[in-house]
Amino acid sequence: MVLTDDYIKATVEAAFRPLRCVVKLDYDVTLSFRVFDANNKGVLRCGNLPLDDLRDEERLKSNLLEFRERLKQRGFRLEPLTLSHR
Repeated sequence: MVLTDDYIKATVEAAFRPLRCVVKLDYDVTLSFRVFDANNKGVLRCGNLPLDDLRDEERLKSNLLEFRERLKQRGFRLEPLTLSHR
């Protein structure tokens, strides 16, 4: 099943809890996001991911796990990854 823009956005926003994640969809073609720590300092930025590359749930999950690992390596503790319910 092809994932919708809203599903992808909600999943990415939730993927870095307890940190705050702000997602921007650019013309329904690319996705950018930024993750902020408890002090509202930007700790991770990703831009221009093609949405078509994220429309498959396994590919979306794989991408998110990679970005989460970057934060974990820097000492951030994240809640377990759960994909949004459709």
